[in-house]
Amino acid sequence: VWRKLGDDEPWLAVGVFCLAPSGPVTPSTINFKITEETSEYLPKLTPSTQPLNHEIVTTDIFFISNQNRNFGPKYLVITGIPITLNASAIWTWDFGDGTVIQTANSGSGYPYGEIKHTYKAKGLKTITVTTTWQAKWSTKNNQDLPVLGKNLVQKTTFNLLAHEARGVLTR
Repeated sequence: VWRKLGDDEPWLAVGVFCLAPSGPVTPSTINFKITEETSEYLPKLTPSTQPLNHEIVTTDIFFISNQNRNFGPKYLVITGIPITLNASAIWTWDFGDGTVIQTANSGSGYPYGEIKHTYKAKGLKTITVTTTWQAKWSTKNNQDLPVLGKNLVQKTTFNLLAHEARGVLTR
């Protein structure tokens, strides 16, 4: 929106609004709706380990988020305006023994897994994994704009039991 009060004044930008089929829509309304919609489309966080249920101390355990690093493009219509949504993830793993890592790798199993941890002591471990999505949206005619909001963070915990084991030689 531009205004000019007098003939001698320059044009001055005083605001922005979008004109949707149902009438004007403010950028804050669009951003709110996009934030709500984005959280519904993000892939679920369902972490797992390898080996599963047979974790042994002093042996690598591989951790997997079971999410893709990138999401999109997802095409949506928000308040009558078509938008394109894209997102990328960063994971924070807290292994329950004081070790915390942050990575852009979603994890995979043996032998390619880069997210691995070795427990030094037996016992029940509570692992917390957090996925933080950096999402952007755009319309046909504009640049990428960030999607803001707390609901772009997914967090879950799960337990594993680290066992002791030892080899025994037999004939």
